[in-house]
Amino acid sequence: PATGRGQPDRQRHHCPCRQPRGPGAWVMSRLFGFGARRPAIPRPIRSRLVADGAALAAQLDTWAEIPGLQRIVPSHGEIIEQQPAAELSRLAYLLKS
Repeated sequence: PATGRGQPDRQRHHCPCRQPRGPGAWVMSRLFGFGARRPAIPRPIRSRLVADGAALAAQLDTWAEIPGLQRIVPSHGEIIEQQPAAELSRLAYLLKS
């Protein structure tokens, strides 16, 4: 969706997640696949909350195509400001494989 100014409206979702640093985050990221180094769709989220991986991948690809996409503000973790479209495309690819 777009606002009246032709700018993309904010999208809210629980994917991808990127967790804080530290020993606890390191252990949790390894056990459950949370994105300690790069954004990820954690295994527990993928297995319990993603009913249609292909549809989610298509939505991520659609968001990746938003002209002028500058950042992703995930529900958890750090804001993604470096190559946000590429990160969305990468996550979509991982869901498809």
